[in-house]
Amino acid sequence: MTMTANMWFELIPKRRPPYAHAIDAQHQLILSEDPKELPILKSRHRYYRLLKNELEKRVGEPIEIMQDEDKTLWVNLPSSLCVGFSPDLPHVQQVFVGLSLLGVVVAIMLVISFLVVRRISRPLEEVAEAAATFRGVTTFDPLPEKGLDEFVLLAKSFNRMAQEIETLIANRTTLSAGISHDLRTPLTRMTLALELLPDNVDPKLVKRFRENLASMDALITDAAYFARGEAEKATKTNLRRLVRATVQSVDEDIQVRWTGAQTKEISLARGALERCISNLVVNAKRHAKGVRVEVLVTDEQSEFHVLDDGPGIPKKDRIRVLQPFVRLEESRNVNTGGSGLGLAIVAQLCQIHGWEIALGESETGGTDAVLVVPLTKPKSSD
Repeated sequence: MTMTANMWFELIPKRRPPYAHAIDAQHQLILSEDPKELPILKSRHRYYRLLKNELEKRVGEPIEIMQDEDKTLWVNLPSSLCVGFSPDLPHVQQVFVGLSLLGVVVAIMLVISFLVVRRISRPLEEVAEAAATFRGVTTFDPLPEKGLDEFVLLAKSFNRMAQEIETLIANRTTLSAGISHDLRTPLTRMTLALELLPDNVDPKLVKRFRENLASMDALITDAAYFARGEAEKATKTNLRRLVRATVQSVDEDIQVRWTGAQTKEISLARGALERCISNLVVNAKRHAKGVRVEVLVTDEQSEFHVLDDGPGIPKKDRIRVLQPFVRLEESRNVNTGGSGLGLAIVAQLCQIHGWEIALGESETGGTDAVLVVPLTKPKSSD
């Protein structure tokens, strides 16, 4: 500040304004030849005490630091030059600059870390998505075998595993279809022979044979359907009409209560939904006298509740009964316990099509079978 004042007086008057402008731009010092009469600064900050002492040492006279209404600080030097400067403390500015630099460094490190983590996590996300959507019954798109060596090895292993599973399921489907066909041939012969029996045969015996043949045919049909396990393409479907027709095909006396949004047409796997609802209703009728169906539709999904007043399913068995050939009825009678594939087929179709099935308890103590199906509106054709 004193050096600036000395240089000021060494310049000729016409050079002083440019000099004052340069000092203001470079050092934030305001030079004025008019002495100021302003209130004296009352701050006791150590910085201002040091500044006052250093100025008095350099000029050899008492110095007062003043402050105007704009908070600008002014000092009247003995050479009739008044110098103004900002009240911001230098050490505060240094801290601000240091924090700013630290913030910039941290931001750069975060961006770099994000890019590195993204490059590492993206292949893992692709594997996770492929594992979540892989069912083995549809064509599998192999994972790209690129990137780091570890990821290439992981993708190759996953692709090989998926191909082996697809081959295994295809072989199982072919074998089950062949067995089903071969078993139906003698069943058809036995049914024909039953129809050709003479009239003097006991009718009760004939009826019992027919029931057994029908049960065997139903079991073969369910086993073949379960073994096939194929995904069905979505088609435009009138949901209300489909549900009503499916329930009435099992029992016309069962009431369907419909609440929620009114959906005219949606896109879904029609045959799979029919099979799921039919199996749930048949299973409920087999174990209860009173059965009803409630449908709750929203813009995102449909909930199908098949409720009965039967004995219900114990909580510990509600997951187990969704497995194939699991029957809680210990007599193994297909007329009372079923084939053990009805709920398993529902669970398999839900897994294939991304639906949800859950077994709970109804308000009467029976079973509340809940089927949740996400809704997709069909695209309008041009």
